[in-house]
Amino acid sequence: MLRTSERGGPGITTRVTFETIGPTLNISAGGMCVLSEQSVPEGINVVLKFDIPTNMDFVGDLARGCRVAQIFAAHMPTLTITCNAEVIRCVPSDAKEGAFEIGLNFTRISDEDRSRISEFVDANLPPAEPAPTPARAAPDPGRGNR
Repeated sequence: MLRTSERGGPGITTRVTFETIGPTLNISAGGMCVLSEQSVPEGINVVLKFDIPTNMDFVGDLARGCRVAQIFAAHMPTLTITCNAEVIRCVPSDAKEGAFEIGLNFTRISDEDRSRISEFVDANLPPAEPAPTPARAAPDPGRGNR
């Protein structure tokens, strides 16, 4: 699922495990949203540590539901990213009763790690839908040909 968020840039729905808080719901180069059993105050700063897969072709196959990719996902090489983030929202989750969705804006992250997240997102974006073809206006039968 493609989303453009207040964190900036395109984002994807993802299933990256977020240590000690909960699974991610989506990620972009600007931040992420995680699911947590506990509420977290908005405005606080946190240190994040999470892993993203490094084999982008494999990740794309996994996102498309490839059965072979699903079988080998546990053995996929990953890259650990450590960065600082600010909690920009914490709201009750629609996805899981009693849980909270925590929006995190990356505040201190290396350019290299931000670029790697962008590559991860780009590898998992759904194919772009073709632009609609503009409809031709039907001739006005009341005007006749002149």
